[in-house]
Amino acid sequence: MSTRIALSARLPVSRLPLHAPINRLTKPPSPSPFSTMARSYDEALSKLALLQSNRIITSLFETPSTTSTTTTQDLNAAAIPEMVEWLRRAGYSQADLARMKHIHVSGTKGKGSVCAYATAMLAKYRRNDDDGDVGTYTSPHLVHVRERIAINGEPVSREEFAAAFFEVWDRLTEAAIAAGMSAAEAQGAASKPFYFRFLTIMAWHIFLKRGIRDVVIECGIGGEYDSTNVLPKEAVSAAVIAQLGIDHVAMLGDTVEEIAWHKAGILKAGVKGFTMRLRDQPGVMDVLRKRAAEKDAVLVEVDEEEVERWGGVEGNLKGDFQKRNQALAVLAVREHLGLGGGGGGGDKLLEDVPRELVEGLREARLRGRCEVVDDGEAEWLLDGA
Repeated sequence: MSTRIALSARLPVSRLPLHAPINRLTKPPSPSPFSTMARSYDEALSKLALLQSNRIITSLFETPSTTSTTTTQDLNAAAIPEMVEWLRRAGYSQADLARMKHIHVSGTKGKGSVCAYATAMLAKYRRNDDDGDVGTYTSPHLVHVRERIAINGEPVSREEFAAAFFEVWDRLTEAAIAAGMSAAEAQGAASKPFYFRFLTIMAWHIFLKRGIRDVVIECGIGGEYDSTNVLPKEAVSAAVIAQLGIDHVAMLGDTVEEIAWHKAGILKAGVKGFTMRLRDQPGVMDVLRKRAAEKDAVLVEVDEEEVERWGGVEGNLKGDFQKRNQALAVLAVREHLGLGGGGGGGDKLLEDVPRELVEGLREARLRGRCEVVDDGEAEWLLDGA
C-alpha cells in the first residue's frame, strides 16, 4: 500500500493588468516583415522575461511616489483605455473579441477551480462538434507559462506558443515603428505592454486564429480595472464572482466590501452574473447588488441550502467546498450554452444537470490543486493556494 503525503504551498499571486504610458497610433499596424523568421520557444521565454513584471506594477500601489503626481486612481482610470490601445496595436478591437463568447470569472478564492470545471464541462459538451474547441486563459502558472493558455484543458504546445508569441511581438514592434519609435528600440521590450497584458492579448490571438467560440477567462487581480475586462458585453455569456476575501489590499482595498466592488466590475449589462449568497456578510451582498444595478446586470444569488440539496459531484478535485465552485460553474455553463437552469430562483437552479456537464465536473483537473500524484512508491497529495 502506498503512503499518502500531503503538501501545501502558497503559489505566486495572479498577474495584474496595469499600466505604462503609451501613445495612440493613427493607423493599425501593417503586416510584419519579421514574422517569417524562425524563432524558438526558448527565445520567446527570454523575451517574455524582459517585459515589466506584475510585481513592479503592483509596487506602484504599495508605496506612493513622493515625486510623482500620479495617483492610484489615475493608474486605475487609465487601465482599460490603455489595454484597448494595446489590443489595437496588436491588430484587434473589442469587436473582434465579440467573435467569441466568454465565461468571465473573478473572485478571491476558487477562480481556478471554477475555470477548470467550466472548461471540462464545455469540452465534454462540445466534444462531437467540428469547431468545438474550448479556450481557457488563467493565471498564474504552476510550472510552465504555457499552462495559462489552454485548449480543451491542455496547455498549448511549445511550437504554438512560440509562433503566437512572435506574431504578437512583431505586430507591436511594427505599431511602435509606425508611431515614430526607432526600429532598434521598437524591437525590444520598450514597445510592449507588461507581462500579463501581453499574455492576455496573446491568448486572444491564439483563440481567434483557431476560430474558437467558447472561452473561459480568469481575471488577474480584481475585475473592474483588470486587463481581461476590456471584453465588451457582447463577448460575455456569463460572469462568475467566486468566493470573496482579503487579497491585494494595496490595489483593491482592505475590506471585503471594497474588494467586492472591484470583483463585481466584470458584470455586464444584460448578462447574468452568478455568486453565492453570503447571508453572514450583508454588507458584501449589498455592494454586489448595487454594482449589478449600476451596470444593469442580472445578479443570480445561489443559496448554500440549494447547493447542499444538490450535493455536487465527486470528482478529481477533492474537498467538500468544491461543490460551491461546481454550482457556480454549472450555472455559468448552462447560461453560456443556452440550456436554461441559470436564471430562475428558489430551488430550481441546479435541477436536472445534463449528463455531459456531470461528466465534466467529475473529470475536471487542476494542477497543484487537490492533485494526486502516484510515483509508485508514494501517493502525493498536492495542494497550493
